[in-house]
Amino acid sequence: MEVDQHGTKDKRWIKTCLKIASRNKIKHYKHASILVKGGRIISIGVNKTKAGCLGDPCYHLKGWHAELDCLHKVDPKDAKGAILYVGGWSKGGRVIKSKPCPYCQQYLKKFDLKAVYYSLPNYEVGAM
Repeated sequence: MEVDQHGTKDKRWIKTCLKIASRNKIKHYKHASILVKGGRIISIGVNKTKAGCLGDPCYHLKGWHAELDCLHKVDPKDAKGAILYVGGWSKGGRVIKSKPCPYCQQYLKKFDLKAVYYSLPNYEVGAM
């Protein structure tokens, strides 16, 4: 489902991700994730240049993605029922589709999340 049928609350959280991502020191695509539960942020993550397999074996030969960074910091019990938001910028400074990659989708299955939302161009919101 990639149609923007989400409320202002979800758009606000995506904009928060984009603000965090814009400050990322990485030189290429900049992504950020936030985990929200009970209306407050319980974890924040950004993509990094270190090897993702250091956080989880499913990231073999992949980088440290924002979703991994965010969820690696919390106990899966604490993440239960939370909502993950992911937002990102292109190298050229445009908002991009930040749908979690297949590796991230595999990792997300380890958590009992309520929903996952991600940025789409023009500040729209996608869901999976």
